This record gives sequence, C-alpha cells and structure tokens, in this order.
Amino acid sequence: MGRYYSTSNGLFNLPKLNVETNVSPFKTDNIINGLNALDVSILNEHISGNQVFENQNRKFAADVSVDYKISTDLLNLEK
Repeated sequence: MGRYYSTSNGLFNLPKLNVETNVSPFKTDNIINGLNALDVSILNEHISGNQVFENQNRKFAADVSVDYKISTDLLNLEK
C-alpha cells in the first residue's frame, strides 16, 4: 500500500479498497504551522488549570508531541 496525501483542504482521494485498511494521519511540515498566540494562550490556560479542556478534539489537538500528554507540550512549541 502506498502513501496518499491530502489536498490543501484536507481531503483524500483513495482508491477503492477490498481489504481492511488502517489510515494513520501524520504531519509532514512544522508542527506549529497554523498556531497563533491565542492558541498558545489557551493551551497555557489548560496547563495552569484555569480553563481545562473538556472537549476530546481540543485535547487531541493540544498534544503536539503525540505522547498523550498536554502538560509539557507548550515547551515543545518554543523549539
């Protein structure tokens, strides 16, 4: 099976598959591409406990190092 990349709008065009397939998304550019000061501020609020994420999608998005932890990811943004 080959690698397929999304278009600029995030869509994929995959061939018809007749077998069970595992799709694993990954990012090939800078992990902080698209983040702004507001994103970092919101993440900092979560880490400090002032405004903890309740939404699973926000937790997933905040895990920039993909280690299932959010508490140290703010440090990774500065690298």
